[in-house]
Amino acid sequence: KVHKYGNSTTGESWDIVVDEETYYEAEPHYGWADVVGDSSQLLSIEPRERPPGVLPNLDFSSPPSPQADDDSPNDLPASQ
Repeated sequence: KVHKYGNSTTGESWDIVVDEETYYEAEPHYGWADVVGDSSQLLSIEPRERPPGVLPNLDFSSPPSPQADDDSPNDLPASQ
C-alpha cells in the first residue's frame, strides 16, 4: 500500500491509499561513475587542496598506499 497525498497548483488535492506492486532492481543500471561521466558540470569541478590530516585522502583512481603502523609494540613505553 502507498499513501499518496498533496496539492496541485490548480487547487486540486488528493489523499488516497493505493495498492502498488513492489519492484527492486538488485543491480543498479546507472551508477556513480555514469552520473559523473555524463555531467559536464560535475566533471568541471577542480579539487581543492586540503591541509594534511583534516580529511582522509579519497583518491579513487589508484590503490591505497601502504602506511606505517602507528601502534606498533616498539613504540610503547617499557614497563618497570
